[in-house]
Amino acid sequence: MKSLISSVLFLLVAFTANAETFEISGAVQRIELEKSLITIDGKRYQLPNRVPESLVPTGGPVIYQLRPGSVIAASGSHATPFPKLDSVAILRQPSPEEQIQIQSEIDNE
Repeated sequence: MKSLISSVLFLLVAFTANAETFEISGAVQRIELEKSLITIDGKRYQLPNRVPESLVPTGGPVIYQLRPGSVIAASGSHATPFPKLDSVAILRQPSPEEQIQIQSEIDNE
């Protein structure tokens, strides 16, 4: 039993040590709620709906608070097929005028 526990602990430590993490910041370009994906600077990231906004953790899932043009800082871990965000802070939300301009640009893509 002791060796089983030691083996499990070793695997857990080895897995944690091998998990590569990253930090990003940038403007959200696209939000795909049905797939739990967001696009920042042309790269797609998985954002599970259980991740709260870091600065207001009681505000509900951060993915529902994001809009195209939201500026965020985030951290996560590399995963397949998309890197997974574990922590997200909204630094700035776009003004109504900026939202109109951003939506127009998205519609013209």
